[in-house]
Amino acid sequence: MEDQKEIKKEESKSTDSGEGDKPKTNTRVDDTNLAAKRMEEATKASREERLIVEESYEKMKLGGGSEAGQAPKSQDELDTEEAEERVKAFQ
Repeated sequence: MEDQKEIKKEESKSTDSGEGDKPKTNTRVDDTNLAAKRMEEATKASREERLIVEESYEKMKLGGGSEAGQAPKSQDELDTEEAEERVKAFQ
């Protein structure tokens, strides 16, 4: 008997804001804040992607090529290449 009275007292203690089951309406400020948050997340993702692309590009540029296993150039070929480079420098 006392248990039922305690349960009824606890139930009657619940607070009611008086708003009922009204759906929450978004205001312009809420919409703007949501849009700003989405833009910040998109910007962050874009920065991360750009950094990944830049790092891979740098690795490719710095990777270079290896001359191992290739036949050495003759002195005539080296002289011809050097002459062509000097002619280009004067043009």
